[in-house]
Amino acid sequence: MDHRFARPLAGLVAAGAAALGLAAPAYADPANAVTVSLTDTLVAVGAQTPLQPVLSAERDAKFTKTAMTYELSDGLAGVSLVNPDSADCTSASPTKLTCTASWIDVGPGGVDGYLVGDLKADKTAVAGATGTVKLTFSAEGVAPVVKTAKVTVADGVDLAAGGSLEMSVEPGATFTAPLQVANAGKGPVRGVGLFFGTDYAFQATEQFSNCVYDGDRLRGCLFDQELDAGAAYELLLPYRLRKDTYAPRNVSGEFQWMTADDYRAFGEKLAADGHKFGKAGSGSALQLKPKSALRAAAAQTDVDPANNWQRLVVHATGKQGADIVAVGAKISGTAGTTVEAAVGLVNKGPATLDWSRVGSAASNAVVTIPKGSKVTTVPAGCRLVDKDDSQGDKKKVQYFCESEFLLLAGETVTWKFGLKIEKVVPNATGAVEVNPWPGDQFKKDLNRANDKAALVLNPADAQQGGKGGKGDTGGAGAGGGLPVTGPRGVTLGVTGALLVAAGAVALWLTRRRTRAEG
Repeated sequence: MDHRFARPLAGLVAAGAAALGLAAPAYADPANAVTVSLTDTLVAVGAQTPLQPVLSAERDAKFTKTAMTYELSDGLAGVSLVNPDSADCTSASPTKLTCTASWIDVGPGGVDGYLVGDLKADKTAVAGATGTVKLTFSAEGVAPVVKTAKVTVADGVDLAAGGSLEMSVEPGATFTAPLQVANAGKGPVRGVGLFFGTDYAFQATEQFSNCVYDGDRLRGCLFDQELDAGAAYELLLPYRLRKDTYAPRNVSGEFQWMTADDYRAFGEKLAADGHKFGKAGSGSALQLKPKSALRAAAAQTDVDPANNWQRLVVHATGKQGADIVAVGAKISGTAGTTVEAAVGLVNKGPATLDWSRVGSAASNAVVTIPKGSKVTTVPAGCRLVDKDDSQGDKKKVQYFCESEFLLLAGETVTWKFGLKIEKVVPNATGAVEVNPWPGDQFKKDLNRANDKAALVLNPADAQQGGKGGKGDTGGAGAGGGLPVTGPRGVTLGVTGALLVAAGAVALWLTRRRTRAEG
């Protein structure tokens, strides 16, 4: 089984679960419906590209004895199905290929990179020719699933991005990102797209009509301009380094050029995977310089996407940190009732913490459960600290909870535990402690004195509640009294998911592995 390219989508659900130590998926049952999707595919004359379907299921499960059979339709002369490098595929004919895996994990978030077959167009293929590829997925105990996608033979072109850049900027200051692209091929490129994979610190200061945005975050631009063979073009993008950027620290942006056809295909892939690309800007159109007339012709796809990336590293100067504060709670209830303990953490700023690029929680906490109670509900983002964990207290019941990858200045994360009161113990005291263990991502808290808050069950100075109990927000570390405004205690938020999508572009387009035949 080849797992080289396997990855979860829609917020890296599977990776997040693994990071949190959640239980492995159960084995599949026949009632767990599987969905297969594959966006329309472009393959360049004289090149090879992968067919990379997305698999999803109604519930997380492990599917065994899996197979994907690909069948090409008639009418695609010079196009064949071939076994990709290091994959477990068998070719029955040039138009039929079956790829197998002993098992795969699939859930509602979807995965791709499994059961990948390659599509090859030799030099006799005709640009503009179209056909279809039929996919049939099978697994033990699951009814076969069939999907059909369009295949188009495209002209091969070669875009090349400019070199990597570095600059130093103070938080709150504006800067310009100079991006370059060249047509390294032998013919014109009829339109290009640009995808942005930038850290949260990159704040767009203008909105252009041919670009799409998620709030003030620039996601992509499409240029209906012709790039002459051998010519280079430049784009000047206005940005601001957000005022709440952590400093000193390096933040990065990756920018990927692609043909207009590849850009549109990627937008369709995002939509199929459940991601929103963005909303068009309301300003004037952004232009590449120089510009020439656009003419209609066959679709184009890039034969060497590995050189399409340009990177900009911004050194955030100055000194600006973050104060992460623990939020405890006081809850009262009678024996036999279940109460809710809403605990968490607050980023008092002034800096936002953003670890979306590395896929790590911006902050975390260890929650110690008060004596006399039993946890009946574990919130998303939390896991029981195993007794074998060397960093845990073996004499106490503790849970390890993680925030999202992005933790904005002023934001509160809440985890709501259901606690059944088995025995009333006056002033039974647990705790919430943020970033307590060595190896945590965030180590430079501005005020460690407020990193621990009490979780008190049946405090002596409070009236006991009736059935179901009652609770109230406890102090926020040494600061006290901060409200809990969540909950946002999930593995990956919308912002993080879109940054993941940025990585998905690199993986998807790079994995096209288009190779010109000699």
